[in-house]
Amino acid sequence: MRQVTALVVLVMLAFASNAGAANFWFEPQVTHSNGKNKLGVNGGINGNFSGPFGYYAFGQVSSNGYRQLYAGPTWKPASWLEVGIGVGKENMPDSTRRNAYFWVGHEGMSVFGTFENGGSGPWHKMVLNYRLNDAVGIGVMDQAFLGFGPRVEYNIKKGVQLWGAVLRDNDTNSTNAKLAVKFSF
Repeated sequence: MRQVTALVVLVMLAFASNAGAANFWFEPQVTHSNGKNKLGVNGGINGNFSGPFGYYAFGQVSSNGYRQLYAGPTWKPASWLEVGIGVGKENMPDSTRRNAYFWVGHEGMSVFGTFENGGSGPWHKMVLNYRLNDAVGIGVMDQAFLGFGPRVEYNIKKGVQLWGAVLRDNDTNSTNAKLAVKFSF
């Protein structure tokens, strides 16, 4: 896993240096589920190659020991639509992980969906968000193993966003919460 991680990071940095400005972000999170707190950090990079074609990489580390990293190409045929597909590795079990995502947005409304599959099984997250103003967004979120419910975000300052969600999982009859701070560069 370490060799794959190092290789993907080097490739993404090479792309970033050759393809123009890259966008970096990282997001410390706490998830409260089934009476337990889990800490984690998600992070990523994305940029543009040429025209509508670009790249992205995503990595995740959780306090339960789970780690994953994947990367791939993106396509943005219009200002309001972006899609991407990626492949990488995870450590539980040590296997290939696949990802596809989309983002659609227009006039303050956006929908984001990301879907993963491979070794540890399928996973998804979808977020519908409406920007009330430059600082506040409200919407709903659906995340595998946590459920569906309201989500709110607040832009503290440029490049720093606090968001939280309270999600109801009808499969386990539990209410779960997620809180994160996203730093973008």
